[in-house]
Order: sequence, then structure tokens, then C-alpha cells
Amino acid sequence: MKAFLALLFLALLGAPLFVIVGTVSGVAFLDYAPALGLSTVLDPFAELLANKQFLAIPLFIGAGQLMTEGGMARRMVDFMRALLCWLPGGLGMAAVFACMGFAAISGSSPVTLIAVGSIMVPAMVKAKYDENFSMGLVMTAGSLGCLVIPSLILMIYSLAVSSSNASVQACDMFIASAVPAGLIAITLCIYSAWANRNAARETFSWAQVVAAGKEGVWALMLPVVVFLGIVMGFFAPFKAGAFAFVYALLVTTLVHRELNVRKVFSVLADASRLMGMLILIIGLTFGINKLIVEV
Repeated sequence: MKAFLALLFLALLGAPLFVIVGTVSGVAFLDYAPALGLSTVLDPFAELLANKQFLAIPLFIGAGQLMTEGGMARRMVDFMRALLCWLPGGLGMAAVFACMGFAAISGSSPVTLIAVGSIMVPAMVKAKYDENFSMGLVMTAGSLGCLVIPSLILMIYSLAVSSSNASVQACDMFIASAVPAGLIAITLCIYSAWANRNAARETFSWAQVVAAGKEGVWALMLPVVVFLGIVMGFFAPFKAGAFAFVYALLVTTLVHRELNVRKVFSVLADASRLMGMLILIIGLTFGINKLIVEV
């Protein structure tokens, strides 16, 4: 009861999620299992930080932030738009595949929504697509980050299961999620084509496709390398995260030159704040799992 009241009070105050989870965890332990002590809540943090797979999460988040601020996400969207804009609902299709491509780098649905949605939703509304349809499509396609390699959700689940007697490999989960992710993407594209069959289309131009491809080749190569590298076993998810991070850093600073040293530190600071909240939420959630087992 005390934990519920604490949850309700903090929710009404609008407290951050990690504050709510931490407070409720502490109150629940003191109320239901005082003999365990609050140290049990903190034990999962040591386990997480000692796990190599956990390194993939901050690395992919950092890579996604660098791509967003360094223009790689914009170049990926431009290529998809040039390739598909002539089809019925082509802008919607471009948004779906851009979301999948970006999710294959960042592994995060929120980062994908920010990077792709901020570009594609205004473009679809300008092309006379229904505003609610545009936002709904991008929200749904952006959520494919939960299924597309290297999904942070699947990695966190793998870590949670690995802390018990069972064991689930993240790579196996990535391979299993590829089929439903592809089917959902195809379904969204078909619906976009049907719902916007009378909308204005852009003129297809091979010159525009080639130009967008040359401009975005560095961005388009990264999700392919990450996907094939993990699926074919060339590197583990945390090594793929390290590759994606270094690749994005080099491309945005040395090739596209949209980020300087000061901007890089600013981007990484934003990514660190997001990662700090995630670490707290994940670790505290694992502590609650231990409480449920004991009680």
C-alpha cells in the first residue's frame, strides 16, 4: 500500500520516471522485505556494469545521437524519399524504411522518432497527407526499433533473463524478430499506398536518386554492416555498438564535417543524460524482480 501511495504521489507531482521507480523500489523493499535491506536494490547495478552485453546500449544510443545531429539521418531520409516518392503513398513508405534503417543503428524507438519524424511528418503534411495519418504512421514505424536489430528492448530482456537461471542470447532474439519487423513494415507500406492513393506524388528522377545515394552512402552503409555483422556472427552486439559509434563519429566529423569538437561533446552529454536515466530504470527494475521472487 505504501509503495502504491508513493507511486501515486510522485506521478501526480510529475516526477521523472527514474525517480518514481527508485522511490517505489525502496519503499517496497522496506515495507515487504525489510530483512533484505536496500543493498539488494543496488546489487543489479554491479551486475549490469560487469556485463559486456550491457555496453551495447550506451554505444548505440551515442551512435544514434551523433547520426541525428551530424546529418546522417537526414541523408538517409533523403535517399528513401528520392527512391520511393513516385509511388502512391511513397512518402509514407519512405518514412517506414527510413525508420527501420535508423532503428538498425540506434536501436532506440524514441531516438528514431525524433530523427525521422521531425523530417518526414512535416513533409507528408505539406504533400496533403492527413496529419493524424502522418503522425500515426511515423509513431508506428518508429516503434519498429523494438524489433529491428539491434533493439535495446531485446538486449535489456536478454540481460534480465541472463541474470536468472535461464539464458537467452540477444543474437538469437534479433534473428527471430527480423521476420515480424519485416511483415509489419510491408503492412504499413501497403496501408500507406491505399490510404494516400489520390495524394500528389513527386516525379521520379534517376539523377536525384543517384545524387541522394552519393550524398547518403555513408549513412546507408552503416545499418547494412551492423545488421549483417550481428546476424552472420562477425561481432557480438556490444562490438557492433562500438563499431557504429566510431563509424558515426568519424563520418559526422571528418566526412560530412557537420560536427566539431564542441558539438560532439554536447551531443555525447545529451546521450549520457539519457543513458544515465536508462541505467537507473533498468537496474532498479531488476531489483524489483528480486523483491517479487522473495515475496
